[in-house]
Amino acid sequence: MERFGVYVQPHGATIASSIEQARIADRMDAESIWVTQLANEEDGFVLLSAYAGVTSRARLGTGVIPIYSRHPTALVQAVATLDTLSGGRAMVGLGVGTELTVEWMWGLSAASPARAMREYVSIVRESLDTGRAHFEGQHFTARWRYTATHRAEVPIYLAALGPRMLELAGEVADGVMPWLTPPNYLAEHVLPAVARGRARAGRDLAGFEIALPLPVCLTDDRDSGRNVFRKNILDFYARLPPYRRVFLASGLGDLGLGKMPDEAVDRLGGFGGPEVIRRIVDEYRAAGVTLPLISPYPDGTGVLRFEETLEAVRGNRAVTTG
Repeated sequence: MERFGVYVQPHGATIASSIEQARIADRMDAESIWVTQLANEEDGFVLLSAYAGVTSRARLGTGVIPIYSRHPTALVQAVATLDTLSGGRAMVGLGVGTELTVEWMWGLSAASPARAMREYVSIVRESLDTGRAHFEGQHFTARWRYTATHRAEVPIYLAALGPRMLELAGEVADGVMPWLTPPNYLAEHVLPAVARGRARAGRDLAGFEIALPLPVCLTDDRDSGRNVFRKNILDFYARLPPYRRVFLASGLGDLGLGKMPDEAVDRLGGFGGPEVIRRIVDEYRAAGVTLPLISPYPDGTGVLRFEETLEAVRGNRAVTTG
């Protein structure tokens, strides 16, 4: 069976139900379990610590932590503690964040994002490698020691869309996490940029993870699944210039709120029966994704078929949506 990860997030439900989903995901051979650190929801590392207690095999990752929400030394404390608690299963995904959160919500500057990310990763790497860091940067500074148990090999992934951040991911990270990127954008833009960064570091793409969050909705009402996706996800990201540029470069057009046609929506996720979900996962694998990160969500009826969705991804047996 091919590898896959899964997002397990309360998103308005109970934390207890998410803990049970983590248990199910571990039992159903998910390679990894992920949470995304939204600015208005639960703390990701606390959730993953709870998941660590009911799982034994799946790796545990943040996808992603906005770097301006935690100083890099605080990030090291959190991920090293999770790694020790889980027996060496922690990973960390890092992102710059949107202008909405960084500048409007937090009142910080999002200038020079690639430089800021390079500094952040440098501090995290040095701290995990040596237990200390002495770094004075334009965006981040750290003069400290970390004396608790820590492991140098904690994987670091970067959220990236544009060429500079994609190249940086290839140069300094273990993987990249693009978002809302159709298969053709991955093949034509993501992989070449990452390869340039890897070459700059004297490496090729072997062993480098292309981990892509993939929204899916297992439903017998495809229109309902698409509409929930438009309302809850696309209507927000369609306002942001970096994603509009991706949509244009992918041939989806300059799509405003609620204007993305069904055929374009279907290039960004899987909405329908198990065969639809399996097909979109296979399309992204063929485009170069090494680790699809399945992000299940309910359709308009509010029903989340979590276990059935994982069965569809695994492709082990027929699944009905009735």
